[in-house]
Amino acid sequence: MDLNGFPADPRLGRVAAPVVTTGKSHLPKPQLFQTICFACHTVGGVGGNVGPPLDTIGTKMNEDDLKAWISDPQKIKPGTAMPQIPMTAEQLDEMVAYLISLSAEYPPPCAAQI
Repeated sequence: MDLNGFPADPRLGRVAAPVVTTGKSHLPKPQLFQTICFACHTVGGVGGNVGPPLDTIGTKMNEDDLKAWISDPQKIKPGTAMPQIPMTAEQLDEMVAYLISLSAEYPPPCAAQI
């Protein structure tokens, strides 16, 4: 069937592949992460797909920013789908250390890359 060139062949740009790590860390995966966070987030290609993958979150947010976000996401971004998860200060520290450790193999981008 001749459609007189319709639809036109789309001009495809370069598409970046999602970053997926092995999900390995030198720290143990916190129990809270395994029972709650995996429902929405992936690490190493495993987990939910509601929230973003967390493999390289440590290259995008520093420790203080992660603590603030995890402690009260609605305060940082009202209306976000991420709920406030009740946890102790010790659990929060453990969670943030684990997430930062996932990004250890990915250095932060330099200013020229941003």
